[in-house]
Amino acid sequence: MSTIIFIFSGISLFLLSLGMIKNHLNNLFSNKIYNLLYKFTNSKTKSFLFGCCSAALIQSSSGVTAISISLLASKYIKPKDCLGIIIGANLGTCLTTFITAINIRHISLILIIMSFLISVFIKNKYHYALFLSYIGLMLLGLDILKLGFNSILSNPFIYQIIQNIQNNFLLSLLFGISTTAIIQSSSGIISIVENMYDANIINLTCGIVIMLGSNIGTTLTGYLSTINTSKECKSIINANLVFNILGVLLFIICFNPFLNIVMKLQNKYFLYNKKIVIAIAHFFFNIITVALGYLLFPLFSPFIKNKLTIEKKNSIINV
Repeated sequence: MSTIIFIFSGISLFLLSLGMIKNHLNNLFSNKIYNLLYKFTNSKTKSFLFGCCSAALIQSSSGVTAISISLLASKYIKPKDCLGIIIGANLGTCLTTFITAINIRHISLILIIMSFLISVFIKNKYHYALFLSYIGLMLLGLDILKLGFNSILSNPFIYQIIQNIQNNFLLSLLFGISTTAIIQSSSGIISIVENMYDANIINLTCGIVIMLGSNIGTTLTGYLSTINTSKECKSIINANLVFNILGVLLFIICFNPFLNIVMKLQNKYFLYNKKIVIAIAHFFFNIITVALGYLLFPLFSPFIKNKLTIEKKNSIINV
């Protein structure tokens, strides 16, 4: 019973804190991102770079997608620029998985103490204290989750369920797709997978397959932002889904060589921090697929309708 309590309380605290971080960053930077999107996304390179940087800033590719779709629906940006931003945003979210893979003892508690000290002794910096406390609570959630994972091997029923998923490639892939679509956070699922792999609950193959599935699952949430929008907006989300499916299929075809590379990196450099291995695999997937998306961008032209009229306005939002 304690195992289940640890697991669900850890997941709840982690996902709640992760959502708070995204909302906090979104409140701080979303207005600026709106204006920057309008001014600095008039080329393919700028669009990809902006998508990457903005997703790293607010830690939500779904948030960047929603902002981009709303601007496209309002005719502030072109469809091709919108798609470039959304594809580039896939790379920016890798930062979260590296943060959650940091293996520093009691770092969650240290960050919570630091946030308290900042709120007490540094005036007008309360939003920084709040941000640090959210990160601390997120990592504390993972610490609690790890306590549950460490004892899960002694529960034969739960262990057997995980083994059934682990030993089936398709089930692992579907698990990554479905869970990410439900909680609407690929970085959240991948961070949980990092801890499952670190606790030897799943093997590296299963962890990477779930990671691949999560990259498809996260695109499904983009359809929520296209409700009551134009056909162009829906076409862009379709293009993003096709892009991620093709990327996952490419890595499935090349899965064994990719797995061997990741295993060699683990054995040589990260034998004592297994969590970061999943983060590295996630980064490799995104850097390769985004690079291919950039080079093969013209192939997505069937999804892009450039006849859309762009409104010429000096400012979108007054910051």
